[in-house]
Amino acid sequence: MEHIRLPKVDKVHLVERGSCRRPQVGTLYLTASHTIFVDSEAEVRNETWVHHSLVRNVEKQNVTSLGYPLLIQCKNFQVIQLIIPQESDCNDVVMSLVRLSRAERYEELYCFSFKPNLDKTERGPVPNKLWHLSPINREYRVCDTYPADLFVPKSATLPVIVGSSKFRSRGRFPTLSYFCKETQAAICRSSQPLSGFSARCLEDEQMLQAIMKSNPGSQFMYVVDTRPKLNAMANRATGKGYESEDNYTNIKFQFIGIENIHVMRNSQQKLIEVSDLRSPSMGEFLSGLENSDWLKHIQTILNAGKFIAKAVAEEGVSVLVHCSDGWDRTAQVCSVASVLLDPFYRTLKGLMVLIEKDWVSFGHKFSHRYSHLDEDPKEVSPVIDQFLECVWQLMEQFPCAFEYNERFLISIHNHVHSCHYGNFISNCEKERKDLGIKEKTHSVWPHLWTNKSDFMNPLFRTDHSQTQGVLRPLTTPYCFKWVKACLYFLFCVRYQFPTD
Repeated sequence: MEHIRLPKVDKVHLVERGSCRRPQVGTLYLTASHTIFVDSEAEVRNETWVHHSLVRNVEKQNVTSLGYPLLIQCKNFQVIQLIIPQESDCNDVVMSLVRLSRAERYEELYCFSFKPNLDKTERGPVPNKLWHLSPINREYRVCDTYPADLFVPKSATLPVIVGSSKFRSRGRFPTLSYFCKETQAAICRSSQPLSGFSARCLEDEQMLQAIMKSNPGSQFMYVVDTRPKLNAMANRATGKGYESEDNYTNIKFQFIGIENIHVMRNSQQKLIEVSDLRSPSMGEFLSGLENSDWLKHIQTILNAGKFIAKAVAEEGVSVLVHCSDGWDRTAQVCSVASVLLDPFYRTLKGLMVLIEKDWVSFGHKFSHRYSHLDEDPKEVSPVIDQFLECVWQLMEQFPCAFEYNERFLISIHNHVHSCHYGNFISNCEKERKDLGIKEKTHSVWPHLWTNKSDFMNPLFRTDHSQTQGVLRPLTTPYCFKWVKACLYFLFCVRYQFPTD
């Protein structure tokens, strides 16, 4: 509360951008957690709430006849335009919002004011006798950005796992992400090897052999590097790189070409700039869309998931997936492949489990990527935004295959940024444990499950052919919902769905 210079301002105008309707007039309140506008003229009480953690930018604009305009741009692409009568009040609101939206400590985030929720994440059973739940990372001794509980091949000894960890960036050794019961093939994930131009590690080679042999029906396995080949080759100069088929027997190597977080951040920023234009012509919009390369990136991620799903389901071949550190592109690709392979992940509960497993537990850097604290802006990138849009693209192609609707995706996206709940706070499981997230904050999943009637897809049918088995999407350019795909995140949140 000490950061609030002015808790209440009367006679504020709320302008609906892009609408001819006259502005609403009401009272603006600043609380420790929210900015709240209450319409004083509406017959039914009408309120607009914005989490401070959602605020991306606050901009004071040129004075008008009504007063001093204030533009609030949010991380979920919601845009609020207020007009405050007095300049001094406008300045106080700006200074308050700038500080309130840039938390310096985790304890300042809204989720820490919630009651405890000790519900445990649902975990899958042991895949089969060739895999087991290893205690090696208890207390995060081997890899501090991995979860404590990890499935690894039963034939991989502790020295092999430790040796592989020392040869992988950030210690993120190969471990199980998804197991296909029908074919016995697995999707594993890791970070890049520290191979440089010629270094090799016997334990790491043995680790990949253990993964390959845990699938008795196949004589080889794929290693999928999600990066562009040039990027991976450049990393060799810094002592990192990728696996050599000369050293790793019985592997087939595949580069995918998904760009890094900086390219993706710039791509999304170009889309935001197009959406912020007052009245763009169709030519301006299409040109901005094309120049952003956003849908090209979505296509590449979907193609990666499609390749892995085909390998697992049709060829019966296990796959190891990695990028540089294994917490961004790796999470995207493993998750997309899981949605394609398994109908469970196309249900409400399944998507919750998938995000908790492949994103939260496996150390996607939520606080860095979505700017929860006032830290390095170069770490910000729309990684999970792209995954959610990939799911939306699949929903458009297979409208009867998904139990949930697009509002469910939007709600998840909103809560990734809002800091309303504790699930997406911090950068890995160990940090959340050290902060006492489970004891001090509430989980978003019970909240979404309680309101599941809002998220149900009316076209979903359990007996439909789309609902069962593997999805095989088309990923040629004409199959994408080119315009609506961008409008999905850029406009749906802004004009259709209020903040939870």
